[in-house]
Amino acid sequence: MSIEVRTKATVEEGIKVREELEGRLFVSYAPGNGTAYHLLFTKLNGFCESITDLIGVGPKCWMVTLLNQEPRLSALISDNGQLLHWSYVGEKLNLETPDAVVVAELIGHITGRPYITGEEVMSEIEEEMVSSEVLPKLSEDDEVAEVVP
Repeated sequence: MSIEVRTKATVEEGIKVREELEGRLFVSYAPGNGTAYHLLFTKLNGFCESITDLIGVGPKCWMVTLLNQEPRLSALISDNGQLLHWSYVGEKLNLETPDAVVVAELIGHITGRPYITGEEVMSEIEEEMVSSEVLPKLSEDDEVAEVVP
């Protein structure tokens, strides 16, 4: 069993529109999973420098807004070089796992933050499902019934 999150070979290949608008970056992203994501990236350098100690972000950060959902939610993403985790992106933007994974890949790609690839995440999730017996693990000796339509 395989859970697909992105069928495009690279994140860049899925970017359909990348347009600077008055100091902001609009990106339309279609990673090949049947969904298009429209995001607005706003660089907040001065703002983040003044609140670094209060909220724990690096001195340079981005406000990332997912435009194609209601309500429109934003996440504050810093340039501090720590691994950008898909679960954080999912929590802040109210996304389920497959969507959170591809959006985290895009955000990492645009902001320069390191991120876990969708393939790595889905492999981990599948391993957890098998080990917790959500999905049965078949051995070569197991017989599989043929499904007849």
